[in-house]
Amino acid sequence: MKRAEKMLDECKEILKQRGEQYGDAKVLYKRTASAWTAYLGLELDSEHVCTMMSLMKLARLDQGIDPDVRRDTYIDMINYIALAEGLEEDGT
Repeated sequence: MKRAEKMLDECKEILKQRGEQYGDAKVLYKRTASAWTAYLGLELDSEHVCTMMSLMKLARLDQGIDPDVRRDTYIDMINYIALAEGLEEDGT
């Protein structure tokens, strides 16, 4: 379980870094949901965006990517799901 705990610690650090790099997740994913809603003609919210980004990462795993990229993909997926949960809780 040490490896899983280490990965979760990395997830937290990367989530923090991305917040500093890209700004408030609520704002970012709300804007993305608005853009995707306009493009697709479907009503999407921030949680949908995070879930769909996680699904995109999942699809990449089928591409036979190298182990380092695979680990990064897992970290990204975990963080998107965590954001989806947090944004759902916030009602965004």
